[in-house]
Amino acid sequence: MEHPYSDNKTILINLSPVDTATVIPQNLSLVLQYGGIQFGKFTYKIGYERNSIRVSIRWDMYKSIIPAEYYDFLKEFTAKAIAKLNEPIIIERK
Repeated sequence: MEHPYSDNKTILINLSPVDTATVIPQNLSLVLQYGGIQFGKFTYKIGYERNSIRVSIRWDMYKSIIPAEYYDFLKEFTAKAIAKLNEPIIIERK
């Protein structure tokens, strides 16, 4: 990475009155930390009210250089974050 960064995304899905979300992923917060050093954080929050779904995603990386001995932790952190982003939201018509 060239520099530390913070990336925030919010997605709002408006549903029609005849649609219902039947599958909503759980919220998730991951911290990339080892030996008391925090390298990054990933947060996925989802809210469902009546006719709208709000998905908030925040990805923070606090260090621009991560030593090679932490790459396994970085790989696992990234895999979990990507798996969460790939979880479906299922919407059905009533």
